[in-house]
Amino acid sequence: NPVNVLDRYSKLIRQKPSIKSQPLVQAKAGGKLEAHSDLEPSISSDLDSPVPHGEQVKFIGMAIGGSGKYEFAFRLRNLSTGIAATVRDYSSDNHWRWDTNKYQKGAYLISVWVRNTGSQEQWEAWEQIGFSVQ
Repeated sequence: NPVNVLDRYSKLIRQKPSIKSQPLVQAKAGGKLEAHSDLEPSISSDLDSPVPHGEQVKFIGMAIGGSGKYEFAFRLRNLSTGIAATVRDYSSDNHWRWDTNKYQKGAYLISVWVRNTGSQEQWEAWEQIGFSVQ
């Protein structure tokens, strides 16, 4: 079943397949469930892209709005293969350390999924950044 997603850059609502049946990253920036339009996620890293192969990069998810208490999950998508996977499931911990030695050199999208603590939604809002490993 599709869900309504609000694209924070174009401010247009579009239909998008459920995340359960479709990998994330059809949009370039981020999105949120319309019912949670007050939840604003962000993602940052401790190193700038590109990084040498073998480097460890810490990604930090943040959010404002909503309940004020959040859970964070991180996803990684290899842009060459299109394969996306959850690399850290939901937790109150807002960071994830990526050991690039375990991945191919190339371009990736790193996404943080955010939801209010206790929510049963798969995600309420998300943001992503591109990152390259050389």
